Amino acid sequence: MLTIDPRYGKARGMVFLGMGRSKRPEAVDILIRHLDDPVVSGHTVKALGMLRDPRARAGLESMTADRRTWVREAAERPCPGSDEGVTRRTGRPWSPEVGRTRNRPGT
Repeated sequence: MLTIDPRYGKARGMVFLGMGRSKRPEAVDILIRHLDDPVVSGHTVKALGMLRDPRARAGLESMTADRRTWVREAAERPCPGSDEGVTRRTGRPWSPEVGRTRNRPGT
């Protein structure tokens, strides 16, 4: 299977992002299994965030400690089953502008 073959390297991340647009219920299970793969875990987090399936909550919470800022930010977006979109790390409502520094006018 393409998703588990390391010969495809980072290109597998695009497959996982595509799974984030999938309507198939098994996509969530496949994505959760790949959260521990450092090559594609960031794209896996983004895809799980797109699907917003409650089964992904524990996996997304575990990725809030990732060393990569962009992965942490993707994992901290409102989690399915959370109260009113409160992030797990700060306890404050999530805002798409929090933590963003790129593409701001005047910076």
